[in-house]
Amino acid sequence: MSNPEKQALQKQPEGAAEGEKAERGWLSWAVGWVLVPGTLIGLIFGAGLMVGVHLHDSWFSRLVVWFVELFG
Repeated sequence: MSNPEKQALQKQPEGAAEGEKAERGWLSWAVGWVLVPGTLIGLIFGAGLMVGVHLHDSWFSRLVVWFVELFG
């Protein structure tokens, strides 16, 4: 007796399954390695920029300047 799942898999063209897998792989790579890290880095940089501009003499800004001067 043949398995109906095997018959369904055999009827699908092989190229379509590979193409879908490749596109899904590229999209997940772009989201996982470019979009999400880029957004997080941009938000951290933007938040630091806003704190530095608006609260330039706060304790946090002085701490960041001190830390940067240690290595500069």
